[in-house]
Amino acid sequence: MNRPLFIGLAGPSGAGKTTLVRSITDRYPHITHIRLDGFFKAYETFPSYGRWINRETPENIEWDAFFDALGKLRAGKPTTFPVYDKKTGIQTGTELITPGPVVFVEGYLLYHDPRIRNLFDTKLYLHVSVEEQYARKKSRWPEMDDDYFYEVVVPMFDMHGSHGARFAETILNGDLSELEVLAELERSPAFTACAQVAQQTR
Repeated sequence: MNRPLFIGLAGPSGAGKTTLVRSITDRYPHITHIRLDGFFKAYETFPSYGRWINRETPENIEWDAFFDALGKLRAGKPTTFPVYDKKTGIQTGTELITPGPVVFVEGYLLYHDPRIRNLFDTKLYLHVSVEEQYARKKSRWPEMDDDYFYEVVVPMFDMHGSHGARFAETILNGDLSELEVLAELERSPAFTACAQVAQQTR
């Protein structure tokens, strides 16, 4: 293949997508890690949903810019990506990313846009129960209102993100420990080509 191998990982907020990909890149340092989070719009532009500011809707994401950046990276070109601070809700800068032989892209609504969905050679999905999702989000965001989780986070993902599982070749159990999920991923046929390419470049 004369371009990077593109791997996608979607799943609910709090499922452990970023943690999993960081573990993978620790084992395979020639894998490039890309996060959809960098393409969030400014927090002040987020719409309301009932009594809440809605952080979970796909309209908060710069899909065209994300598609363009991934397209350049898929063509093997060094590409500038935004850096976004979720706590402040603003872009804090940019970084130039040169693609390795494998590019691993992860994001909450990663398969929402069919243009982006079709860029991936392999699509993975990290499933997590609502109970585990709540526990993880609460540990990362202690000030999160429980009502926001149940009135916005859960229904928004059901509406816009849960369908992503049907596009995936492999569905991983995010309720397992980090090491168990990593082992499950490495055993999956979908990850075989990715591991082979990454190992060949070590």
